[in-house]
Amino acid sequence: MIDAVSAVHWVSGELGVLKNPSFQAKKVVLSFDANKTCTLAAWPCFSLYEPFAPALGWEVNNAVSRVYAVEGSCFVLAPSCVISQEAVDELCDTADKKNLIHAGGGHSVIYGPDGSSLTPKIP
Repeated sequence: MIDAVSAVHWVSGELGVLKNPSFQAKKVVLSFDANKTCTLAAWPCFSLYEPFAPALGWEVNNAVSRVYAVEGSCFVLAPSCVISQEAVDELCDTADKKNLIHAGGGHSVIYGPDGSSLTPKIP
């Protein structure tokens, strides 16, 4: 199992995984010590709980990914899940549930080691 400070060797270097527990300062330092050249920061659908929980939104999580790229001097692949209207209709059987999520939610991006966006953000 890959934990918050794991790295997997691949052709061009070390591939790491960034996940929520990685934001703890001690784990971030350990993660940087793994000399990762590329980190995967896969995020959930950003339309969930919008606008009730800004910390779970794309702005905060994309910012975390960008800062991680700069501080770790590595590339960060930051895909996010997208939910269709069909899935919302299937999952949300009450008005309260429908207020918590809407179709969309994707904000995938790739950041370079200098924090620059290497791709246009994919909604």
